Amino acid sequence: MKRLLSLLLACCLILASFPLSASAAYLPFSDVASNAWYRNAVEYVYQHGVMNGKSSVAFEPESNLLRAEMCQILYNLEGQSEVRGSYFWDVSRSDWYFEAVNWAFEKGIVSGKDRGNFDPESPVTREQMVRILFNYAEYMGYDTSSRASLSRYVDASRISSYAVSSVQWAVSQGILSGTSQTAISPTGAAIRAQVASVLMKFLENLSNPPEEPEQPGELDSVEYEIQRKDHSYRNASGQVMIQAFYDLVVLKGDSPAIQKINEAIEADYQEYVSETTQAISWAKDDAHLTSDYHTTASASVNRNSGGILSIGIGTSWMMGGVHNVNSYALTFNLKTGEIAVLPDLFLDMSKASLERLVKEEVKTYIKENPNRSWFDDAEETVDAYDIDEMKYVIQGSKVFVLFDTYELAPGMSGPVRVELSLTLSP
Repeated sequence: MKRLLSLLLACCLILASFPLSASAAYLPFSDVASNAWYRNAVEYVYQHGVMNGKSSVAFEPESNLLRAEMCQILYNLEGQSEVRGSYFWDVSRSDWYFEAVNWAFEKGIVSGKDRGNFDPESPVTREQMVRILFNYAEYMGYDTSSRASLSRYVDASRISSYAVSSVQWAVSQGILSGTSQTAISPTGAAIRAQVASVLMKFLENLSNPPEEPEQPGELDSVEYEIQRKDHSYRNASGQVMIQAFYDLVVLKGDSPAIQKINEAIEADYQEYVSETTQAISWAKDDAHLTSDYHTTASASVNRNSGGILSIGIGTSWMMGGVHNVNSYALTFNLKTGEIAVLPDLFLDMSKASLERLVKEEVKTYIKENPNRSWFDDAEETVDAYDIDEMKYVIQGSKVFVLFDTYELAPGMSGPVRVELSLTLSP
């Protein structure tokens, strides 16, 4: 427990040293697009000094992470403590990773491969990455007892025996997700973008430990769990033909505010069930039905502090040739249990001023990104919005407004996510 508390304190100090703001969102890397799925993760690990680029201007998100680099990341987090010995023939004192690899070995975080070799410059696989992180968490005293079923992954049997428990733990914690809805790709190389995402989730989990319950009506944050609800359609032989998943966020506690929030989340879930039931009823008669058919609503808690809970929900829908990807959020005032609209976040601004600023920033984004092939009336669509009706999500201190696929641009451009210059207090 003392080790865990030390880790949590260290994480808090790291986070405090890198406050999130509009200016901090700047990245020097020309190869990390603003709409890339890994953008937030790269921002996080770069801002918090966890990962740097391969050069001053390139992060190389698609490059493989090396086994030595994985050790170095954790060694840096630990504070680069003293190393007592040298344990591998292929790790010499002149190598930049000498201390990191040997420290990780001394602490039981890594092991060699064969004949006293570590193979430091080989790509780390996804299951190795997770096992190393699992060992690091155990070394630091973090609770690693939770396990998740891997039954939805068709390649779960390919996970090496030494890594099964760590993969189950990582999935249960929301640290690791599949490379698709049905594949975990355990032996595939871990690319830098994936590692950044895993590290962000891992550190966010550690920096947000469960807090002592507060008095009803005075919640600053809340405990929760994410339950995956399976509404998949199976044929007569039991084979899954249409995957249907919803991540249900369930808050712990019995205060009136928590009850109200849980009811609102449950209502969103029931709407998903109703729409999914209709979609499956329509799609299951398709003569070309394959297991690629799916509908999912994946949730993540992006803000749980300062009396605000923001749940980001990414949706993906594929029924044959008909497909769509979107995102939205459920954001609540933890003190009242009510849905929070954008003006609720910035009470120091008039609603009219806020609406004007938000719309101007969205229209500026449209002008600065002509490659997305905007509809001719995209700016008019933005102007027509009432500020109370705008979709948004909070990511830490950042606020993003959201627009659905086909709303401002053709389907190939996907949903639109625009970061506001306004930021929230931690």
